[in-house]
Amino acid sequence: MSDQPPTKKNVTLSTKVDVDGAAALRERARQAGVTVSTFLREAALTGQIQPHTPIPQINQDQWADLARIGGNLNQVATHLNSGGPADAKIPTAIDECRALLSTVRAALLGLDVPHDRPN
Repeated sequence: MSDQPPTKKNVTLSTKVDVDGAAALRERARQAGVTVSTFLREAALTGQIQPHTPIPQINQDQWADLARIGGNLNQVATHLNSGGPADAKIPTAIDECRALLSTVRAALLGLDVPHDRPN
């Protein structure tokens, strides 16, 4: 047994294929959305390739926007939970959250300009 953690990929194995085989492996890996290394490892160890669908850019962008909204709400909650007064910063933070939510909603609908709508 090795002292390395079982999840760490730290052993390199190699094999040789002809040019056509290499092209076929690259194409199959591309179709599965994985690297050739991942393709070969999954095929050899499990006999199955789990397709990896790339995350669309809009989803990544909206994830980041939602993280900012969550951060703003956490700041408000922390402030209030620590006994802080409901001062002028809270309405501003809530307005920022609303604006970001409008932006997220518009992006999810494919709109360029956020539309403020009542909930």
